[in-house]
Amino acid sequence: MDSLGLCDFFPESVTSDLFLGLYRALTGIEYTAESMTACGERIWTLERRFNNIQGRDRTYDAYVPPKLTVPLAAGAHKGRAVDPEYYRQIIDAYYAHLGWTADGLVPEEKLKTL
Repeated sequence: MDSLGLCDFFPESVTSDLFLGLYRALTGIEYTAESMTACGERIWTLERRFNNIQGRDRTYDAYVPPKLTVPLAAGAHKGRAVDPEYYRQIIDAYYAHLGWTADGLVPEEKLKTL
């Protein structure tokens, strides 16, 4: 979304036939839903790789501020708090889905496939 200069509120619209047709009309570049998604994956992975080079890894992503583990005292989510273990499981699943290591690093093989 960021590379297209578009709002984050309609990410799935960029793979619609309407959007891809408009994009082709404006740029002359023809994407399919699959090739647009692959382009986004390349951008996201390269961005993460730059973050890795700067020293950002799982430690950077996995920090849960202590105040978020205290249950809320009021409001619609009263009594709820961030569960650090569940948060770790989400990060594990996210990294696995993206083909990154358990430490949040982009493997060389992933870069080569993209």
